[in-house]
Amino acid sequence: MRCFEALAVALILALTGSSLTGQELALGTASAGRGQTVEIPLTYAGDGSAVGLQIDIAFDTAVLDTPAVARGSALGERVLRSGQVSPGLLRLVIYSPSNAVLADGALARLSLTVDNTASVGQSPVTFSAVTLGNAAAVRLTPTSLTSGIINVLEAGSYHTVTPCRVVDTRDSQGPYGGPILSSGVPRIFTLEGQCEIPSTADSLSVNVTVVSPTAGGHLTLYPGGQTPPQTSIINFGGSQTRANNAILPLSSDGVISVLPIVLGNGQVHLIIDVNGYFD
Repeated sequence: MRCFEALAVALILALTGSSLTGQELALGTASAGRGQTVEIPLTYAGDGSAVGLQIDIAFDTAVLDTPAVARGSALGERVLRSGQVSPGLLRLVIYSPSNAVLADGALARLSLTVDNTASVGQSPVTFSAVTLGNAAAVRLTPTSLTSGIINVLEAGSYHTVTPCRVVDTRDSQGPYGGPILSSGVPRIFTLEGQCEIPSTADSLSVNVTVVSPTAGGHLTLYPGGQTPPQTSIINFGGSQTRANNAILPLSSDGVISVLPIVLGNGQVHLIIDVNGYFD
């Protein structure tokens, strides 16, 4: 642990100068019952300037055990170090000995086990502190930090399904395919009866992916027929492919609405993959 601590301190002390922006970090969302283990990604999207970061991630020890950390698909040849700083606080350090910039995508995967006595409900996994730096040792200010959530379930309330792609707007035009989403224009999808989703389902466990956005923006997903909430499911930059796990509540007739907001009245493709439902 001493080498890890020395590396973390060196990274912090080396950063000087003015702040820059253009960096986004997000933790995923997952659902599990007591005693079960789930995995959420730590994803990054940036402007091609960051070469290293140090992140402190906070979690509730009454609900979750200390996460196990594995390398993400976008980590490449970069070095990943992790360790528990204190109860309920995990530290990650990621850097490149050659100062190669961080790649967009999943830098790390966190496996979390729900305690056998955990209370049912949402348990946040949050960013306690974040430091990023570029090759010139200038500190970079995150533009967006999206916390993760572990939904602790009652026994029997969550049902898995065979992973199934229910929406892909890249496909030919139809109720679950094209056309591409246009900024400010809501799109409605009836998911009941698709991908093993029964009429008793009141929400879904899904992976939401955006592809080929013409500019930066975000997507809001909410029950059909309701007012859009103020929070987005996923944020993205121009031309980025990004994904996020989410729990989508359904309307009473199994419908969701999608509201895309893309700068410059732009467009974006949407993919929704279902892996389970709640009733």
